[in-house]
Amino acid sequence: MKKISILVLALASFVASANAQFGLMANKLTDMLTPALSGSFNYKGFFDVAYLAGFDSPDILEFTTTHGFKYSTWCFMGAGAGVDLAFPQSLEPAIRNDVSVLVPLYADFRFNIGNPAKVGFFIDLKLGAIFLLGEGRYYTDLSYMENDPSLYLKPSLGFRIPINGGKQALNLAASYQLMTPRFSNGWLINFNNLGGTIAFEW
Repeated sequence: MKKISILVLALASFVASANAQFGLMANKLTDMLTPALSGSFNYKGFFDVAYLAGFDSPDILEFTTTHGFKYSTWCFMGAGAGVDLAFPQSLEPAIRNDVSVLVPLYADFRFNIGNPAKVGFFIDLKLGAIFLLGEGRYYTDLSYMENDPSLYLKPSLGFRIPINGGKQALNLAASYQLMTPRFSNGWLINFNNLGGTIAFEW
């Protein structure tokens, strides 16, 4: 009987402790969500167009849209998706004209430098995965890319030109893009692209 009483007391103590922990977690979650729901976290959206020349890789014409929250005048975090049109580099017309479509999904981290109401600099980093739509493709005369997800990394450095007192802006940036597709022999290959990005921010 004594052992049962001890067991019941221990179980009651555990349940009370668990309830306290769940209550604390719920309060913390509410504290995090309340600013976003009330508008204290400023929503920001971006639409980007980029052209990136390939080095032993396809040229890329990219359209992306990103949405998230500005946590301070200098820090933005969000997520986005896009469409990449990849133009293979080949002497063979059948390969060169076989434009493929890829879809990047990514998290976005942006850091502004300077007064948001004036022209300033920004650093942007998109990190995620990119997916080839449809069948595998030749990207050079000898390289056949499998239909597998690849790493997607795109850092950019540029100018932010404010519009409407800084609530909107035009962004001009130099961008580097890295993809790591898997080829038919199982090897991971780096696709390196360099170019420019123009974006509208609202």
